[in-house]
Amino acid sequence: MKTQRIGVFIDGNYLNHASNYYNYTHPKHRRLHLGGLHDFVRNWIAQSFDTDRRLVKIVESHYFRIRINAFEASNRGNQLFYDRQLDDILSYENIRPHYIVYRQNGSARKETPSMEAKLSIEVLDACFSNKLDAVALFVNDGAYADVAIKVASLGIPVYLFHWEFEYQNDEGNEVVVRTSYNLLEACSYSVNLSDLIDKQRSPDYWLDKIFVSERESSASQQTPEDDYLNDDQESDFQYPDSLDKSDSLENLIFEKKRFNISTDNSSNVYEGEILTLKNGYGFIKYPNNNLFFHHSDVLNADFQELQPGEKVMFSVAKNDQGQDVAKEVRKLTY
Repeated sequence: MKTQRIGVFIDGNYLNHASNYYNYTHPKHRRLHLGGLHDFVRNWIAQSFDTDRRLVKIVESHYFRIRINAFEASNRGNQLFYDRQLDDILSYENIRPHYIVYRQNGSARKETPSMEAKLSIEVLDACFSNKLDAVALFVNDGAYADVAIKVASLGIPVYLFHWEFEYQNDEGNEVVVRTSYNLLEACSYSVNLSDLIDKQRSPDYWLDKIFVSERESSASQQTPEDDYLNDDQESDFQYPDSLDKSDSLENLIFEKKRFNISTDNSSNVYEGEILTLKNGYGFIKYPNNNLFFHHSDVLNADFQELQPGEKVMFSVAKNDQGQDVAKEVRKLTY
């Protein structure tokens, strides 16, 4: 029987966004696993081709990521270490990295070549030089629709693996991640991984493998600085939540790491009352403006066990927008 040759192409910023969602917001509370995603792709495509998964081989895998340049990274604590650790992970999984580096342009504005164009060129090159039997994409932007159409015209099926989700970010703003309709139409097959995950009612070996195992998660109790580094590392770049956009800087969202928050007045401890609780965050009564707090900042209790009206102790810090937020939240017990 013929071996099926597969090429995998990953938008790393999109994948990292999804991984953070499943680790911090979704009930799974586990990161995505790059090797597990490879295994899931092989098994899914084997079923599609009605063949043994051992005859489905990933002959190329590419990972595309936007990141800051080395000079700027050297001024950001352990950022260079995080970048190197990501390289180690990609090397272990036999994934070729492609980095688009932001560089200073004489001002605060930064320019970058198009990641969409770079990924598309690699897809077409792989199809012609490696004679692929199928292409697997982990993307969601409409800018990839053209390359999907071109690959399909060559008689090569395109499998789109994607996530659809929404959540409240640390500032209480609604974030919605959707896949471009044009991209869905352009691909031969689409696999909505978020639907498969949320509708799972019984153990699924291949679906469970796309997450870091619970044993690995519990065994590696990490510090805040390396908390983003299970299988993928979080940079200051945050992938665009809207999908049919160009690659201009105005369309990119930059968020600081959750832990990069000024704590000049964190030595002052206050007592207050929980005003309201939402999905993963809440607000504490505080003079002039009630304080936002994230579930990860609750230190001595499970966030799910908190109730409005309960007394808490907390410190006050500044978020990236200069707004006061509550940190180091402790439930008071009498």
